Amino acid sequence: MEEEDVGGDSQVEKGVVNILGYSHHAILVVTLLFGLWHLSESNAYPKFWRDWDADYDVSAQHWDEIHEEKNKAWWSEQEKNLTPYWRHKEVGWSLINIAVGVEFLILTLGLQNMFYRKKTKTPSTSSLIVFLSLSSLWLAVPEQFVLLYHQFERRDFPPWGDSLGIPMGGTIFSVTIITPFWLLATYLLIRKSTFPAELIGNRVLGRHLVKDIIVWVGIALTVFGMVDMFGTEYAYLYPSGFLFLYVLLCFRAGNITSLKPTTDDLAPL
Repeated sequence: MEEEDVGGDSQVEKGVVNILGYSHHAILVVTLLFGLWHLSESNAYPKFWRDWDADYDVSAQHWDEIHEEKNKAWWSEQEKNLTPYWRHKEVGWSLINIAVGVEFLILTLGLQNMFYRKKTKTPSTSSLIVFLSLSSLWLAVPEQFVLLYHQFERRDFPPWGDSLGIPMGGTIFSVTIITPFWLLATYLLIRKSTFPAELIGNRVLGRHLVKDIIVWVGIALTVFGMVDMFGTEYAYLYPSGFLFLYVLLCFRAGNITSLKPTTDDLAPL
C-alpha cells in the first residue's frame, strides 16, 4: 500500500507540474479572448459623440487661410468627442498582438512547457536570417498604413490637410533609405556566424560579454518601446517588434558561434 501511495503522489505531482508548465498558454488564450472582447465592446459605441465638421468651413478656397489656431481648435473638438470606441479598439488590438507575439516567441524558444525547455535552433542559413531581418523592417510599412488609416478614421487629420498618400509614400521612402544600412548592420553581425546555432543555451562570459550586452540592450529597448505603445494606436506595430526580438536572439546565437568560445567562456543557463 505504501508503494502505491508513493506512486500515486508521484503521478499527482507530475500532473500538477504539467498543468503549471503549460499554464502560460492558457494565460495567453485568455489575453487573446479579452482582446477580442474589447473589439466586440467597441461596437457598442459610436465613433464620436457628435459630428463637428459642420463647425468648420473647409471649402477649397479657404485652404490657404488655415493656421495653427484652427488646427488646435479641431483637435480640441476631436478630443471632446472621442467615445470609448477608440479605447476599446486600441486596447483590444494591443492584447491580441501581445498574445500572438508572445506565443510566437514561446514556440520559437522552445518554452512550450515552462519547466522543460526544448533546445531550439535558429534558421538554417544566413540567407534566412537576412530575410527575417529585412522582414522585421519592411513589416513596419503595412503596419504604418494600418496606423495611418486608424488615425484618419479617428480624424486626427483635419479635412483641410493633405491626403494620406504623402505620409504613406514617406513611409516607403524612409524604409527604402534605411534598407541598405539595415543590410550592412545585419551583414556585420552575422558575417562570421555559423547557422543553425542554438538559439538559447549559453550565456556569454569574459571577453564575449560586450557584444552580448549590446544585443540585450537592444532587446530591452524594444520591449520598453512595446510596453509604452500598449493601449495606443501604435500597438499595430507589435508584429514587427516581436519579429525583431526574435532576429536579435538569432544575432546573439550567431555571434556566439562566430567567436568560437572555449569551454571556460561559456556557462550553462
